[in-house]
Amino acid sequence: MTYAFYAKRIALKHLKKFASELKKFERTKDAEALHEARVAARRLRNALWVFKKLLPKKERKKWAKHFRPLTRELGLLRDLDVRIAFVGHLTYQVKDHSLQIQLKRLSAVLKLKRENLLPQIRKTIKSFSKEHILRKIKQVLGQFPDEPGPQGREKLYAFSRKRILQRLMKFLDYQPYVHKPQRLKELHQMRINAKKLRYTMECLDAFYAGRLEKFIEQVQTFQDVLGRFHDLDLWFKTTSQEFTSQTAKEFKKAVVYFLEVCKDERSKAFEEFGKLWEQSMRSRTWDRLVREVSSTPKS
Repeated sequence: MTYAFYAKRIALKHLKKFASELKKFERTKDAEALHEARVAARRLRNALWVFKKLLPKKERKKWAKHFRPLTRELGLLRDLDVRIAFVGHLTYQVKDHSLQIQLKRLSAVLKLKRENLLPQIRKTIKSFSKEHILRKIKQVLGQFPDEPGPQGREKLYAFSRKRILQRLMKFLDYQPYVHKPQRLKELHQMRINAKKLRYTMECLDAFYAGRLEKFIEQVQTFQDVLGRFHDLDLWFKTTSQEFTSQTAKEFKKAVVYFLEVCKDERSKAFEEFGKLWEQSMRSRTWDRLVREVSSTPKS
């Protein structure tokens, strides 16, 4: 199997998924399609990075430039949806009737913000579509072979090993901050690099006959807990900025309660992350991953 054949197969898979979900949203207005499109776009962008040596550098940078505003806005939508769901969960849990009413009002305000974001997302999707980015990517991929073709397994492993280790080293660059909850920017970057490492391993796991699956699961666990920590910290800050100046009594009790829960859950998330990290150190997870991707292919 050649790099080019594999690159074409993987990139087209994510491209088709992305295009399909955008069309689904245009047809049904289903917001879940936008979340699926966001994930597919990130996977596609990662695949384009993995196989970047096969792609024209200038064009690849143009594609990334056009993807960026769309994925950013879809990320904002995802944050609002998760925050709305979180407030809904709190509303269901509390017994104080007056607090329930205020939390429902808070949820209504967040839902309005979400509705106000959708027109901008539609505008960005329209602008993205006008650039015919997906068609241009397909044209480049169309030049790649349709058949696997011969290529030494050692070369394919060397290629895969290089990409995975690049992602792993970038992730481990943030190890000095794993016990420093105040270093929010670095921990956020660690989460982003965990996601990139996971996507890259998923992209190349076929070369390892599924032997990376256990590492993919472990990295996703880190990504999830750091994501929860980041979400809670972001909600604490944005809610403080957006609502603490709200003079209406209808929000005061809900906002105070929401901020208290965010602060408490944020501490729990970071404590969970610390335990997971120590566990990975004891089991030498990252050393084992390096050995796995560096091992000689089995016949």
